[in-house]
Amino acid sequence: MNTSFKRGWYVVYLPALISLPLFLMVALVNEINIKDNAKTQIIEELKYKIEYIEKALHYVIEQQESPLKPDQYDTFIDALGSNSQTHISLYSTQGVLLADSFSSGHTLASSPRNTELVDTLTSTANVVHYNPLIGQSMRYISSNQPSFILRVGLSTNAEQKLIIDHRYDYAPSFILMFFLTSVGGFYFISSINNRLKIRYQHLKQRVHTQTAELLLLQEFGTLLTLSKSLSDIEQVLAKFAQMLMYHDAGVISVIRSSRNLAEIKVGWGEQDWFEAGSYTLDACWSLRKGYAHPQGPYDKLIRCDHDSGPISNLICIPLVSQGETLGVMHFRRNNLEDEYDENDRKIATSIAEQVALSIANLQLRDNLRNQAIKDSLTGLFNRRYFAETAEKELARANKTQSMMAIIMIDLDFFKKLNDNFGHDVGDKVLSEFGSLLNSLTHKEHIACRMGGEEFVVLLSDTNIDAVRTFSETLLQQLRNLQVTSNGTSVGTVTASVGVSIYPECANEISELVKLADQALYQAKSQGRDRTVFSSPYNSEALELPSSPSLLTD
Repeated sequence: MNTSFKRGWYVVYLPALISLPLFLMVALVNEINIKDNAKTQIIEELKYKIEYIEKALHYVIEQQESPLKPDQYDTFIDALGSNSQTHISLYSTQGVLLADSFSSGHTLASSPRNTELVDTLTSTANVVHYNPLIGQSMRYISSNQPSFILRVGLSTNAEQKLIIDHRYDYAPSFILMFFLTSVGGFYFISSINNRLKIRYQHLKQRVHTQTAELLLLQEFGTLLTLSKSLSDIEQVLAKFAQMLMYHDAGVISVIRSSRNLAEIKVGWGEQDWFEAGSYTLDACWSLRKGYAHPQGPYDKLIRCDHDSGPISNLICIPLVSQGETLGVMHFRRNNLEDEYDENDRKIATSIAEQVALSIANLQLRDNLRNQAIKDSLTGLFNRRYFAETAEKELARANKTQSMMAIIMIDLDFFKKLNDNFGHDVGDKVLSEFGSLLNSLTHKEHIACRMGGEEFVVLLSDTNIDAVRTFSETLLQQLRNLQVTSNGTSVGTVTASVGVSIYPECANEISELVKLADQALYQAKSQGRDRTVFSSPYNSEALELPSSPSLLTD
């Protein structure tokens, strides 16, 4: 079969094949309408008959001075139904068959009372039953009167005849419709066939371009997966985003945990083109919309508030991972004529999806790290982190020949505080004390909760005066700490502090911790609310004046 014949085959016959299901569907809908109309006509005829039969029965009953006998009812009903195929049945309200146009007198005499039959007759609007006396199916309707139940039926042959008559009426319209759809389909398919040839050439060219883009995106995604920090992501974007988006500069803003601002965290290409270091979430329309928002010089879309330039050619794409918006990626082109088209939006969205996943993985890794090394109640580092970090700080102090201090802290009378005020108040005191330590240590020192009410602070690259100042400040601010329970103050909270110094006291972390712990217990034995230094600074022990506390032994 040659090419021209195959092309002629589907152009000529495909319209007919397409119009055939349409024809069948219309015929099916029409068939349903024909049957519904025929049924409606038959029911209307039955309603008409039952209405006049009821009037005739009421007239006969009202004209009689004495009640009719059963055979008189039957004779009357036979006369009414003798001139048609109408099946007329008359029942008493107790379910006794009084008269029937198709039944004999013997059947009437032997008819029992049937309560279920009464319920069926009075509750059915229209039904179809097979009548064995005439061998035909009958459509019935019933009328429930105060003194009798009347049931009238009509053979379904009349309904079938109406259906056949209507089919013949609609046949010419169906044939004309099939012809028109076939001819119209022929010209329609021919037009599509010519357009497909042109489009095929364009698609062939686009396939080569998209294949190259997919390979770049694949390599881009692989490198992002291997990124361990935002600086790694920045390096990958600086290399690959330029080849994919053909832009001049780009930045990534990450939403703060407080969900009030987006801060610029990553930037590549031209420096300092994004003037604001942060902006509110409402300032970017892509965050409001939830998808890419281009802002070309001739674009009619609303410009974002963070875009302060007089003329811009930007596109903003929200970074969304697992349903959570993490930030926004911004691209800028200096060429104002090269606006971002639909293909640019797709590529930018693909880049943003992979970057969002990478940032989400980094945040998850950081969160898991924080959960592993931080105490949830106080926000301080835990014992595990202290064990990991103290050795590194000791090695650094040894290399730089600097002083390092280990400060052990224990809250005084903490068990009594729990007993008197409850563990909720005790947890509140621990939380407030953790915030105090965090504010005093900042990022240059390490504060950890070792367990219970025991804490340790590691001061690196310090001197003895700085250690004394830190201890004085800590104890003084702790005394000023106000903690209440149900509106009642728990009193002054104090602590005992023990300090050991590297390298004067010891050269190992375990030994330094042991000496600081011994100094701590010495501070407790001397009356608490004070700092004691381990030897060789024991003679210079710092003993601050104690203040009265509500938590006394």
